[in-house]
Amino acid sequence: MARRVRLLLGLKKGDIILTAALIIIAVAALIAFPILLGNGGSKEVVVTVDGREVLRHPLPPEGQSAQSFLFAVDGRDYEGILEFNDGRVLLQRLDQEIVPLGIHHDMGPISQTYQSIVALPVRLLVRLESVEEEDLEFDVVAH
Repeated sequence: MARRVRLLLGLKKGDIILTAALIIIAVAALIAFPILLGNGGSKEVVVTVDGREVLRHPLPPEGQSAQSFLFAVDGRDYEGILEFNDGRVLLQRLDQEIVPLGIHHDMGPISQTYQSIVALPVRLLVRLESVEEEDLEFDVVAH
């Protein structure tokens, strides 16, 4: 029966092995890339509104704290609050007047550099950046 199914699909033993290997490699890449893209070391929380940076704050690795920031939308000032909890950051619910749905709050806390929190109506973006431990002026010196 298995031989008939294989013949119907037109797959040989080598085709099945190659397909399985490609699937395994793809899944491994999905798991490995976020880890390899600089999630170690210290991180900074960066908040931008409409492409302009309004806050850059170190992400505390432990403990709980909060940081408020001000931003302007249509000429009016608003306040946002970031909550830090054991290496994660959460954007508290923004004013309903400028963000009617609380999707940005429902996204939950982020802790990795490939994650972000977005409040689309005001184009507010909260993301994490890895911080280099050494700020070297040169990457390579060649003689």
